[in-house]
Amino acid sequence: MTEQKAKALLKEMILPNGDIYGLGRYASWQVSHPETARLDGDFNAEELAALAWWMKNRVKRIIR
Repeated sequence: MTEQKAKALLKEMILPNGDIYGLGRYASWQVSHPETARLDGDFNAEELAALAWWMKNRVKRIIR
């Protein structure tokens, strides 16, 4: 997974500060609390992989 692919899959849910938030299929993840995400809806494996990539790598970019 690359950042570009993750962005393409999560594009409607990425907030300007890097948080993930979506209401259609509920998804919530905060850069300030990177350990967990809350999901409620139907997500395919590729979308889940993108979310996992975002959670792992977005925090690394912010902390550096």
